[in-house]
Amino acid sequence: MDQRCFGARHGFPTHQSGLSYCPSQLPVKLLKPVNTQRRNHSTIIDSNSINPDRPYTPMRGALSNVWFDRYKISQDCPENLESIDIMAASIGKVIEEEIRAGVPKNRIIIGGFSMGGAMALHLACRYQPDVAGVFALSSFLNKDSAVYPAVEKRAAAGSPLPELFQCHGTRDELVSHMWGEGTVALLKKAGMTASFHSFSGLQHQLSRPEMELLHSWILTKLPPNS
Repeated sequence: MDQRCFGARHGFPTHQSGLSYCPSQLPVKLLKPVNTQRRNHSTIIDSNSINPDRPYTPMRGALSNVWFDRYKISQDCPENLESIDIMAASIGKVIEEEIRAGVPKNRIIIGGFSMGGAMALHLACRYQPDVAGVFALSSFLNKDSAVYPAVEKRAAAGSPLPELFQCHGTRDELVSHMWGEGTVALLKKAGMTASFHSFSGLQHQLSRPEMELLHSWILTKLPPNS
């Protein structure tokens, strides 16, 4: 079996179907926390196994299956690092299981949609910087995110950083397109190699052209016969 690992992470439960598009010709192992089953080159992992319901402050503390807590959905507030770091440790264990199963670290890409993209950026920039790449779709980081100084520190030391692929819809009313643009601009300023792709008219959702562009990028990072 080809040793490739593609980590796909979601945001809110309402987006659980959002990353279901995985072209059959893409030779990757897909870590997709929706349910537990196997198909083609995919390993599908139940989100509840690593992501139990937690109180979510923007929903007035109601329980929700989110990756971490936020004080509010805004760039202009502190991050809840405690909940982010707890989840990063849990996901790190899944990554280590893949490595023990024979997938090289430099054949792993971490990414996700919405809050999942923010979680992926924390993982790839703060905890797993030697992965092959990271993608964030319709995602953002807070302006004072711990990710930025982590990237700056690695860049200043000449340490490797994963390349970022980021996409955003221009009509996203939940996560502003400007927030996505601002995030990638700050990451580039900190020293990260990154590309940003706008999709005209797209709301807080995924589209086939976006997935096809992502597919092409993944194949440049994980060529089939390397």
